Amino acid sequence: MLMTTRRDFLVSTAAAAALTARSAGIPSVAEAVVPAGPSGQGRPVVIASANGLRGVKTAYDRIVRGTDCLDA
Repeated sequence: MLMTTRRDFLVSTAAAAALTARSAGIPSVAEAVVPAGPSGQGRPVVIASANGLRGVKTAYDRIVRGTDCLDA
């Protein structure tokens, strides 16, 4: 009897989905990023849980002003 682990199942399913998407012409996440301007950089993205919304606004504002992302 052949036993498949959950990990093996998820890896093979993800690989099949990626191959199907590629053959259907669906862009990957990296290809779907749209440049924001002539510099070719995308829009800044800041992610936090619901209790971090004030921090997200502060970090976003700092990134837009040109502060390093790690410092924001």
